[in-house]
Parts: sequence; structure tokens; C-alpha cells
Amino acid sequence: MESLLDSRPSSPELMKQVCLESKWYDIGVMLDLNSEKLDAIRYSSVSERTKTSDMYRLWLESNPQATRRELVEVLEDMELKTLAAEYKEYLRHQSIENTALRPRPTQPVPTKSSVILPPCTCMYWYIVAVIIIAFSVLIIVRSPPPESRTPTPGVIEQYGSELREKYTETLTKYKDPNYNKYPTAGPVSMHVPFIPLISIVVKNVTKSTAEWLLSTTPKEIVRNEEIMKIQIEDILKPVSEEQLRFVLIEGEPGIGKSTLAKELVLRWAKGSDALLNNYDIVFLIQLRFETYHKFNASIEDLFVDLDDQSINMKHLKLKIKKAKGAGILWILDGFDELPNHLKSNSVLMKLIKGDNLSKSTVIVTSRPVASDLLLRFLHDHNSKHISLRGFDSTKIEEYALKYFNDKNKAYKFHSYYSGNIVIESMLYNPLNCFIVCTIFNDFIATSNEQYPKTMTSLYNHYVRILLKRHLIDAGLISDLDYDMPQHLMLETDFNDPLLQTVWKNFSRLSKIAYDGVMKQQYIFGKELHNVTKLSMMDTIVNFFVFQKDESSSFLHTTLQEYFAAVYLLNNKPKIKIKNHEYVELQPNLKTVFIFYVGICKMTGRELVSTVMDILKQNISRPTNDDDYVQIGSIMLGCLYEDDSLLYNIGLSSNHSYSSSSSTNFDYYICGYLVAVHKITYKVEFYNSDQVKAFNKGLLSHSTSSGKLAFEFQIKDTDERQKGFKEILLMPSHLVTEVLIFPSNDSEISEFCQIISRFPLLQQVLFVTPNFQWSCNATSENPFLKLTKLNRLGLLAVNLHENDFARLEQLIAPGRPLKLVLMENYGTPYNNILNIIKMHTSLEELTIRDGVDAHKHGTETFISVQSLEPPAYQTIIWTKSTNNLRVDYFEKFFYHIKIRKLPTIRLSSFTSFTYIKTSKTKSVDMWDRWTRVNVTVYSESTTFKLNHFIDAFGECIILLKKLPVKRINKTKLNSNFTCTCAIVKDKFILLPQHEGKSCRNTEFASAKEFIYNILFFSIIIILIEITR
Repeated sequence: MESLLDSRPSSPELMKQVCLESKWYDIGVMLDLNSEKLDAIRYSSVSERTKTSDMYRLWLESNPQATRRELVEVLEDMELKTLAAEYKEYLRHQSIENTALRPRPTQPVPTKSSVILPPCTCMYWYIVAVIIIAFSVLIIVRSPPPESRTPTPGVIEQYGSELREKYTETLTKYKDPNYNKYPTAGPVSMHVPFIPLISIVVKNVTKSTAEWLLSTTPKEIVRNEEIMKIQIEDILKPVSEEQLRFVLIEGEPGIGKSTLAKELVLRWAKGSDALLNNYDIVFLIQLRFETYHKFNASIEDLFVDLDDQSINMKHLKLKIKKAKGAGILWILDGFDELPNHLKSNSVLMKLIKGDNLSKSTVIVTSRPVASDLLLRFLHDHNSKHISLRGFDSTKIEEYALKYFNDKNKAYKFHSYYSGNIVIESMLYNPLNCFIVCTIFNDFIATSNEQYPKTMTSLYNHYVRILLKRHLIDAGLISDLDYDMPQHLMLETDFNDPLLQTVWKNFSRLSKIAYDGVMKQQYIFGKELHNVTKLSMMDTIVNFFVFQKDESSSFLHTTLQEYFAAVYLLNNKPKIKIKNHEYVELQPNLKTVFIFYVGICKMTGRELVSTVMDILKQNISRPTNDDDYVQIGSIMLGCLYEDDSLLYNIGLSSNHSYSSSSSTNFDYYICGYLVAVHKITYKVEFYNSDQVKAFNKGLLSHSTSSGKLAFEFQIKDTDERQKGFKEILLMPSHLVTEVLIFPSNDSEISEFCQIISRFPLLQQVLFVTPNFQWSCNATSENPFLKLTKLNRLGLLAVNLHENDFARLEQLIAPGRPLKLVLMENYGTPYNNILNIIKMHTSLEELTIRDGVDAHKHGTETFISVQSLEPPAYQTIIWTKSTNNLRVDYFEKFFYHIKIRKLPTIRLSSFTSFTYIKTSKTKSVDMWDRWTRVNVTVYSESTTFKLNHFIDAFGECIILLKKLPVKRINKTKLNSNFTCTCAIVKDKFILLPQHEGKSCRNTEFASAKEFIYNILFFSIIIILIEITR
């Protein structure tokens, strides 16, 4: 073993045992290979497997001393310990085999001194051997017949062989365009072969991770450390040394789950996959069929009946049960299409949980909306959670090239979808890619360049294509030149004599579709009795169960939702949709509503009031900012179909949409709305693709009429740079509000460019390590060029006194700046408050100082500090009232004493304090303290801040002796008046009880305070005297 580890491996051995295609570049780097040669391999236009082979060849050629031990150490350093262990185990077996194959040493010729057995002894052993053989033959002859023994050996292998032939024959039909003209997962003719999807393995199995996957771009996914990209060949690769028990494969409708399931079965049938070849039998269970919807079904009902009399099915089932399902792979396709009562306690759930046939492997495909129940069965050591992401950009181009079989058409198609993110975002879904390619091809054939842009227009045209094909197959028209109506939605659209007989079936299909959506039903049988499917549905015969079952479904779930919207249009009085919460429980209704709005727009019909009410519930006004309205994703999709809803539904002039889980489609719609309407839109950007999508929405219209307020929340360094570049491409008049978080000093120049790019900025919130106003040493402060800037927020880390000269430039008389927010840790707000003395343009000044919570200075603060929110000292000055409002007085008083007291003059001063209740016996701090807000007013003129602080102290002493009612509007002296009130503020953690006041408080606390002051004063005087 050791000698084998220290020896040189061969290239074929490496490609067979350590072919980790997704990590080949990292392995090359760890092996210290030449970086230029590695990059040359990296950017070569060959497959990942070829690149892996080239990397290993480079290693062996450049390092004559290359050893297997070196590679094992690299794998262990890269945390690929499982692969390293597998490779070492392989080498151990090789070492044993090599030892066994070594020739035995030649026996030496016996010498005279050697011991030679006498002939009689050898004859004795011959006799014993003959007796043993004769006894064994006797046992075999006297054994019972096969029927009374265990099942015939090899029955599983025989069954598997027959099943392979059946699968090959049946599943190949799905790839035959003459048999399956309208395949569910797109064209599968010979020139458009199955293209592997982007499969993602989720390591951290949580619901939040699953939700994140639905709204994340492929580029973000591969960067995430919790997930990794895999190929189809790796789906059944174990995650540990244990056997893989359960695999959950999620994906949206049309993404290719069923196609993938059939592809896995076909690969097993043909023996083309090494991991699949480890299984003796693979069962494909298509859960859409009613055959599997029996509540009392047994595990035997899931076995495939091959109608082969030579196979004893009873023996087969016993053999499988005895082995506890070892060597059996179950593929349960379409868990989301299983009735709800079977998702809790049924033979299928027992199989998934491992209660039945615990040693078998189960693959389940499902839409994410139905797979929450399955997440709890995932375990790190024997399970996988896979998300299908569809095509990436290169696969879309590859698919289009193979579909059109024409480079010029493929290029035109790329130009078409790259400018419209609505279309582009659809193409990663294989079925949508097929639909759009079909529509585009039809437009090229008719020389029509008015390509559809919305989902409704796309599916309207798709239905026209399908119906035309039906008319051709039915012999009603002879060629594709027949001019179909522009819309196929209303009965009047079918007035053409050729189409009059079609409307009845078209209308019945729409009702079947609507009823199915409301019941979450996607497979239909008896509902289609005497209904012509008009080429809109896919009929599949289930060949693999005892009961021959025929079911039909719409070519795609989205097509069913389109037909449901058609029914909604033509049957308004009959529609009963409960409420907004019901829509949340039925995610498919979102797409139905979007189609319905689009169809109403195309036909000139008004929306039914029920739908309008639900859409109104998809908008909400944020509590912290009444100027903006939050628009939900359903409403956004509807607005793209018909943007007149923006006013018909009663929205105000300003709108806000911000969500970290938004799709690029949502951001495209936001950009489109800003381009078309005179509105102000507030958006948060979390990656550069979202900014790019927003810009594409802007470019969908020749001019931009609205305004944008954005928050730049991108964190990754590379993504930030891409985001900055996209921001600078926006029209200069567009942006009126910016919130941006520079990550370091090097990004100050990008921020300055953004400030300089948008001269109409009215509000800026700038988070920076320090004040740096210029893009370079010679340029002018870019903020001085903003003639409409009225609100400025500065959140700085290192704010120094000499920085305030720059601020004074922006608040000079005549400048537009009206409100300033400063936030810092240890802010010298004495200097900032001195700005109040200047004749500036400011109307409001807010300071948030991140003071040290432990430096309190008073016993009272010690007692109640846990009742307060984070230790920020907030100070607000308002010009209209000349009032200074500060947070907790004791904390403010302590910190103001440490610093130089500003010499500002005020008309009033407001703060709050806590009063201890005397007659409360509760030990709970919440019951022993009451928060009181105190304001001190000057009688006739302004006074310095220190005078107000003294007056505030007098008011507190009165407050501890008298009820609140007694000191309301109480005159302290000839100069000041004090008011007091219990505060009931939502952000204060201290509970306030109705009717609770400050009366019955301890006068002793006031005396104690005075005595303490006198005591410490005497001590200080004595110390000074002794000196």
C-alpha cells in the first residue's frame, strides 16, 4: 500500500478514480501547476472532462516525481475527504490484488535431510476427499424441488433485463416526433437532444434556502458556499460512505423534472451511467396517474407488470422484501400532483421515509410549493436536496441553434430576447424556451417583426400556433398560410366558419383548466369525455402498471393557467374567489390573474370586481414612510400587462417597491414603469443583475418620464463594481434619492461619480469611513453642484472636528439643504450644535451618537438602562420651534459634561427621564419605573442651553414630589415653564399602563439626591483645604 502511494499514477487511472470535473482547476492550483498553462486549459473550448484530463496530463508531464500520495494530500487539504478515502480504498484493493498475483517462489528440491511423507499418508487424504465429495452429491440429490425452496436465484436480474427492454422501447417513443408531436418538455427530435440542466445540490437543507433558490440568478448560486453545481451523472453520487437513501429534486413547472426522470431511467436501461448501473431495478412511478391515488395501496401495487409469464412475480416480490429493497431505485415523479390525503400516510410516504424497503434509494421530483413536507426527511449523511435551475445562457444559445438549425435565425432570436428580460427570464425554463422558439419561428415564417413582449401576448400566439396545427391535422385547412384571428379568447373570435365548431371545445377546455387550478388538479381523465383537446393537451398512456391508465394534461401548467384566465374572462358572474389569503395558498392564481389582466387589456374588457379587490390587497402602505406604496409581486406582473391599473386601482403619485427576494423580471417591470409614468419609484438593489434588469426596463421605452430613489445594498466587491457601472448608465435626470454604502475608501471616487452623474438629487444618505468630498485633490466638492439637495444623511466612522468646515459649505445661506442627519460613534456634536448659531439654510438637524452604554454616570441610569433600545444618543434641533430634543436626560447630561457645552440659544428643551413608583411592591423592574417626557419652555426670550438644563433639573425634583397634573404648565420661575406627560411610545420597551401617573413617588429620592451632592461637595472642599 505504501509503495503504491509513493509511485506514479497513470492518466487513465486518474480519470477513472479522481475525475472531479467541477474542481479540476482548484486541484491544478493545489498541485502547484503553471498558472499560464492552467488558464490556457481553463479558457479552451472543450468539455470539463477534457479539461480535467489535460490538467492531469500537465501534472504528470511537468512533475516526473508525481505520486499518488501527493494527490491524496491535495484532496484532503481541499476538504474532499470522501473522494480521498475512496481513492485510497481503491489503491488498497489494487495493492491486495498485486500481492495475490505475484508468482509463488519455486519450492526447493528436497534434500536428504528433508522430511518426506510416506505413500500411505498421501493415500489416506485421497480417501477422505472422495468421501466428502460423495456425501455432498448425496445431499444435493435428496434436496426438495425448487418450488418448495427460496425464490429462484437470478429472478431480480431477469426482471431487470426485461424491464430495461420495456423502458427502452416505451421511453424512446417520447423522443419520436411522429409519436409525440407536442411533448410536455419541448421538442425532442433528433436535432434537439436532451441538454443537461443546471442541477444544484443544497448542502444546508432549510426552507429559507429553498425560497432563496427560487429568486436567485445562476451566477449568485454558484458563488454561494452552501450549494454546489453538479451534473446529471452525479445525482446518485453518495454524500458520505453510507448508501444514498433519499434525493429530493425540486423545480418549477416545465423546468424538466419529468424529462430528467425519464432520462435517468433511459440511461439505466441502456447501461450508460456508472452509478445507475449499481441498481438491479429502477421503478419509474408517475404520480400524476390515478392508479397511484389509492389510499389502501400496497408496495406490490407499485411494481411494474411486464406480462411476462416466465418471471415469477411472487418470487420477485419476496426477493425484494427479503433484501429490504437493496439494489432498487424508485423514481417518484410529480409529488406535487399527488392528492393531499396521500401526502401524510400512504405507501408512498412510507417508501420515502424508509419505513418500507429501507435499503432502497428513492428519488422524488416536485414543485417547490409542494415539497415543504419532504424537507424533514433530508439528512446530511444519506440524502440530497437538488434544485433544477434549467438552462444557463450558453445552453439557451445551444438549444436555439439546434432548434432553428440556422445560425442567422439563432442570431436574430438572440437579439430578440436579449433586449427583453421578460422573454429572457423565461428561456432558462426548457418548455418556455421551446414555446418562445416556436413563436419566433412562426413570426419569421410570416415575415412579421411585431414580436410579442408580454406573457399574455406570447401565450395567445402560442395557442394560435397549436390550434392551427390542430386544424391541419384534422384536415380542415391544408397549409400554414391560413390567417388565424389575432385573438382567441372570446366567442366572437371564433366567428370564422372553420372555427365555429372549435369554440365549444375551446370553452370546455377553459372550464376544465379553471376547475383544475382551483382544485390544484393538473391531470384529467373523465373530465375530457367527448371533449376534443385541440392539440392543447398531452395524452400519455401509462405502460407500467397493472391497470392500463390513460390521462391527459395541458402541455404545460402555465398553458392551463392561461385557459383558466380565458374562462375567468367569459364567466364573470360565476367566479367566486374568497380573499387575498386564498390567493397566497394557491400560488397558481398569481399567474391566472396576470393572464386575466392581460386578456382584459387585449379585448378591451373591464376587470371583474372580485379580482380588482384582491389586487388592491397586494399593495400596502409602509408604516414608516407614508409617501410610498409597497407594490406586491402579483400587482407588478399585472402592471406590466396593463400599466393603466396604476391609476385605476387608486395608487398615489409615488410608489415604492423593495424586496431582497425580487426576481429580475420584477426589476425590469419597475424600470418599465419608471420609463412610462411620471412617478417616483423606490428600489433596493442587491446584485448587479437587478440593476441591469432595471436598466433594460428603462430602455424598453424611448424616454424616461419618472424618477428613481434607490438603495445600493450590494455587498460582494466584484458585484459592486458591476453595479456602479450599471448605475452610471442611467439617464442623468432620473435619480432623485440615493442611499449607498461604500465598503472602503477606494470606492469614494465611484460615489463621487454617482453624485456628479445625477444633478437633480434631492436626498443623499452616504455611509463612509470619513468625510471625503472630492473625487480628486483638484476637483470641486460634488455636493455643491446639487442645486436641489434638501436632505443629507452622513453616517461616518471617523468624524473629526476639522471635517465640519466642509459641512458648513453645504448649509450656507441660500443653499437648498434643509435637513441634515449625522451619525457616528463619539460624534463631537458640540461642534455640530454650534452650527445652530449660524444663519444657515437648515430647518432640522439630527445627531445620532453611538455613545458607550456602560458610561452612564448615574445610579438611575444603571437601574433602567436595560429598558432602553440600543445605546444611541439622539439629538434633534428644529428651526421652526427652536427646540432641542434629546434622549434620556441623565445619559445626555453625563456626556455633555465630558465635552464642552455648546453655547447655543433655544426657545425650548425636551427630554425624558424615569420616575420610580413608591407604592409598588413588585420586584419586576417594568413595574417599578415609569417614563415621563419633560419640556421646558422659556417665557419671553431665548436662553442658553445650560439654563435649560438647570431648569430641567428643577422640574425633575418637582416631578418626584407632585402628581403630573399639578406640574402641567407649572411655572418654575420668572423665565421658564415646565410641562410633564407620561410617554406611550411604540419603540420604548417600558410598558405604560392606562391611567398610570407620577403621583405617590418618593420625595426621599429627591432628598437623597441633594444630600449626596452636599456630601460629595464637603469631601471635595476638605480635600482642597488639606492641600
